[in-house]
Amino acid sequence: MISDLDLKVLSKMTKDVRNGSKLLGQIEARFLVDYYYQMQSDRIVTQNRIRAISQSSIEEPHEAISFIGNQISTIEENLKKVLDSYTDGNIVGKWCKSIVGIGPVIAAGLISNLDVDNKPTAGHFWSYCGLNDNNRPWLGREKTKKIIDEILGDKKSKDITYEDFCKCCVKTQWKPENLIEATGKDGKKIFYSKDGKEYSFKKEDIIAQCSKRPYNAKLKTLLWKLGQSFVKVSNNPNDFYGKIYQQRKAYEQEKNERKEYKEQAEQKAKIVGKTTEAYKYYSQGMLPPAHIQARAERYAVRIFISHLHKVMYMVEYGVEPPKPFALAILNHAHEIEVPNLDMITEYLKNKGN
Repeated sequence: MISDLDLKVLSKMTKDVRNGSKLLGQIEARFLVDYYYQMQSDRIVTQNRIRAISQSSIEEPHEAISFIGNQISTIEENLKKVLDSYTDGNIVGKWCKSIVGIGPVIAAGLISNLDVDNKPTAGHFWSYCGLNDNNRPWLGREKTKKIIDEILGDKKSKDITYEDFCKCCVKTQWKPENLIEATGKDGKKIFYSKDGKEYSFKKEDIIAQCSKRPYNAKLKTLLWKLGQSFVKVSNNPNDFYGKIYQQRKAYEQEKNERKEYKEQAEQKAKIVGKTTEAYKYYSQGMLPPAHIQARAERYAVRIFISHLHKVMYMVEYGVEPPKPFALAILNHAHEIEVPNLDMITEYLKNKGN
């Protein structure tokens, strides 16, 4: 077990480190967020192992496992304190933590992975976070290869032109300019000749780049955790986004009962096992409860991300971002006000003095 002396040393070390954590860079913060979740996973596994041994009829010493479990828990808590300090040094991080359901780890993950540079609308954030899957799904290598084979046919690498490359990008829903500058592990550009003066395309390279995920996988997982958090705090009287989740779930359930998702259900029924619980709903022209739950959580997270984009944009440029098309032009969408926005306006006011 950890001695009192060990705990004092760890506590002092954490305090010293915490004082300098506000100066962490984005790459360092992303690493610590990943490491925190790894420690959390290890702690859960260790605790489950200890519980299994304790309940077993086999007498097996587990003091060493308990010691390791305590060490992991200590590291986990220290990481949270470091990330708490890091987010305290960033006004957007502070705003994130002012939202019920968001702690220092998720806040750190958000501000270390997102920025508004060349991203004037919330839609850019949605795409990067993997919240636009319905509009731009990840094709994977097999589907991508089939598409590119149809475009390029039997063309050799030396015969593939920039125009061919652009067709491949468009068909796989990539912007050519977003892939043409891609670099390999050696840091060299993939689609340029050795002297870097002209393009050089290989079919395998095009397939590899066009089959990449069009979003940040780790950030998508982080937002799934955020959605789960909004569900847990939805009954808190001070909660904001959990209430949005509840309202959306009721709305989705009503639509589902009216069988407005019948077309989607019919498509899903073709690809799931007929013995599954999900098939019982799909076969009736309805989405299963888990699907409705996920839609509601996703909606609440999308609203939060649009608000986060607005906050980041205001902090970066001192003005509000351009209105979404539906609000600015069509005038048919209701805008949900950003909670605790006074924190940002006060920050900008003080910054200008």
